[in-house]
Amino acid sequence: MATLEELARAPQDMNQWHLSICSHVAESRRVIEELSKEDPPTEPFKSKYAGRNMLKSALQRSQSFNPSTDQETSRVRCAQATIFYYIGQVSVEVEEPKEAEKNLQSCLDVIGLEPVNKYNISLRLHAHNVLATVWSGRNDHDKAYQLLEKGKELHAGYLHSKEPPPR
Repeated sequence: MATLEELARAPQDMNQWHLSICSHVAESRRVIEELSKEDPPTEPFKSKYAGRNMLKSALQRSQSFNPSTDQETSRVRCAQATIFYYIGQVSVEVEEPKEAEKNLQSCLDVIGLEPVNKYNISLRLHAHNVLATVWSGRNDHDKAYQLLEKGKELHAGYLHSKEPPPR
């Protein structure tokens, strides 16, 4: 697992950058999913906060890469949208709906710059669904319903496209 310092010194090669970001995100997910099971009752979200901070660092690192091609731009956006999604998901788990909303909406905004395809349809649907739960928790069922409907429309549109389904 690369440290942030190592990531900062890493050459600006797209494949190396992508592997570094993926490694950092995977480690943060491990902290969130596995180490959080061992958190003391007095600090039930300790590991989730640590993992979220790691995700925020990975996001900051992802924003420092300067893509030189359209394909690189697309990969960077996908990585950033995924990180925003994970930060939003953790924010839901630690009961911070405002933070969750902000990051889930950022996920949708960033991935919205890309065409719907087999690489991002699942992320879009998950982000809409989790964001709908945030609004439902605020008792704004109309907004929650609109988000679920938008996800349903995206899914239907994707199914009717000529794009092969994700594996």
